[in-house]
Amino acid sequence: MTHAIKYDLANAFPAAPWLFLPAELGEVVGVLKAALGEGWVVERATDWEGETSIIAFPVTQDEGTPSFILFESDGHARLAMISSDKWEWDQGFTSFQETVTAFIAEAQAYSLTLH
Repeated sequence: MTHAIKYDLANAFPAAPWLFLPAELGEVVGVLKAALGEGWVVERATDWEGETSIIAFPVTQDEGTPSFILFESDGHARLAMISSDKWEWDQGFTSFQETVTAFIAEAQAYSLTLH
């Protein structure tokens, strides 16, 4: 039996798609950690160009295990999945809240395939 969990994201994030300070990414990491649980690693990452993103991956990683990345492109939040070192897909959203909700849904859907 699965239980639907509703996350109150309305007050957790700003209304603009990606207009937030890096400190607010910590709040996003906290929301994702709480939603995904102990089976996932969720952390902020900064690439060689100084761009900040949030990544999540299962604690037990095998070949083909997906990682999810929340990042900014052209001022909008995007969600991507990488599996076996291959960029599988990415999708843009109209709001940051939608992106985080999709992040949680995709990761939880993958978690269900493990059981």
